[in-house]
Amino acid sequence: MDSKTDNSLFIPVVKELVKPYKKILGFGCIIVVLINALEMIPPLLLKNLGDSIQSGAYNYDPRIYAAIFLGIYIAIGALKLVWRYCFFITSRYMEVDLKKNLFEKILLSRFSKASSLKVGTTVSLLSYDTNDVRMYIGIGGLILIDTITYLIYIPFVLYTIIGIKCLILLIPFALIPFGMHLYEKNVNFLYEKSSKLLGDISDKVHEESVGVKIFRVLRLQGVRRTKFRGLLDSLYETNKSIGVVDLCFESFLLSLIFMSRAILFLCAYFALTSNEMWLKDFASLGVIILVLKLLDKLIWPMMSFSYLATLSEKAKAAVRRMSYIYELEPAYKGEHKVFSPIHSIDVEDLYFTYPNERNHVLDGIHFKASQGQKIGIVGDVGAGKSTLLRILASLHQPSEIDSYGKFQINEIDYRNINYDLYRNITSYIPQESIVFNSTLSGNLSPNGKATKEEIHASLKDACLDTDLKQLPKGIETLIGEKGVNLSGGQRQRVSIARSFLSNASLYLWDDTISALDVETERKVVSNIFKLNPEAILVL
Repeated sequence: MDSKTDNSLFIPVVKELVKPYKKILGFGCIIVVLINALEMIPPLLLKNLGDSIQSGAYNYDPRIYAAIFLGIYIAIGALKLVWRYCFFITSRYMEVDLKKNLFEKILLSRFSKASSLKVGTTVSLLSYDTNDVRMYIGIGGLILIDTITYLIYIPFVLYTIIGIKCLILLIPFALIPFGMHLYEKNVNFLYEKSSKLLGDISDKVHEESVGVKIFRVLRLQGVRRTKFRGLLDSLYETNKSIGVVDLCFESFLLSLIFMSRAILFLCAYFALTSNEMWLKDFASLGVIILVLKLLDKLIWPMMSFSYLATLSEKAKAAVRRMSYIYELEPAYKGEHKVFSPIHSIDVEDLYFTYPNERNHVLDGIHFKASQGQKIGIVGDVGAGKSTLLRILASLHQPSEIDSYGKFQINEIDYRNINYDLYRNITSYIPQESIVFNSTLSGNLSPNGKATKEEIHASLKDACLDTDLKQLPKGIETLIGEKGVNLSGGQRQRVSIARSFLSNASLYLWDDTISALDVETERKVVSNIFKLNPEAILVL
């Protein structure tokens, strides 16, 4: 993605996050401006003290000066607590909002797009990358306002005290744009590479957790270890390079401060050793103290350029990685409602091809089902059985289907069906049994609406009641991530029991009973007739 495309997404994302919090962020900006104004007072007081000491006129009360200094720094400390809340706490809220927005886009996206998301990369994006955006808006916003006000106040105070001659002291800072260009050019590439490596590492960790058994059986631990270490080494080298670039840039900025100090001392020297009247202000001890204090305060704004640029590049790289989620197409929603029971499904001349494939997966399919029918689909591996069931489950959008002569459910064209309502009366079990890292009851009724009696009844209908006796806490037993504490047949029957609880009008089971023995398979299928004789079952 080029820079133009990057900004076209980056700026709207930032605006969307900032919009609900404009008032509190604006208040925070006012506080920062006030704090920096207060910080200009101590150098001015020190100038007066220096001038008094140089002239020998000790016409000041140290207690008054001490009280003023103490009052100013107490006020600054109290106000900093306010801007910390305005920027830091508010940016946390923004991070939560961003995560919600991304998750919502995934939930509402087309199945074919959402299913292509890499788990590790998406997890990395929702953790590390959203934090990078938060840091840019929160801390970065604070640093930006802080830097701008310093860069306005300090030259203004210098101009007020010594006039146009203050520009001599600021000559070295004309080199900043040149240094910034080189810094951004290098750090942008490095952060893009670092973000990609973090996603790759997350993907490898996810692969390891999913395929740990097969990796060990095939004795691939050495290969996996080598690849993972290679990624870690690449990440280390990339982050080290980022550190070197940051250090070089910070050294460059500090050198500008030291050059400005050198110019000050040269001006003071010539003011004391020559009769150049235009340099006479630099012979004042108070002016020297004032300029040194203000140049010290310029160290932070100069260093902040590096930090702000780092935060900016991190956030831009994060948004570039988020772009594939923002670009997810929302799922299509038809208008016509389909009510239970589903009494007819009529498909003629259905053609379907997956992206980047030449041949049809479904080539002129004809399929009919009527209320109360139980239909088994048979065919070779790759014949399109799973694809047909996913289409019947409305997981593929009408625009993804190449063509069809007729595709009606309850005599409503597939393009016009309200899919949300249709899914409420449909129960789909994919080929891979989906089991959550929760209790057995939490798996069967994720929304918590089913009663214990209904859960036990569904377990009995799925022939899991005998297995239930072996679980230490019954339906409240944690079954582990991906159902690690269950066998393949038990995981299938958990999915079946969940399907029974849906009280659907259309059951779509994709190879759901493959791990069951013949007797259990017969009982489970026959229970469909008992639970809902009018339902359609396709398996």
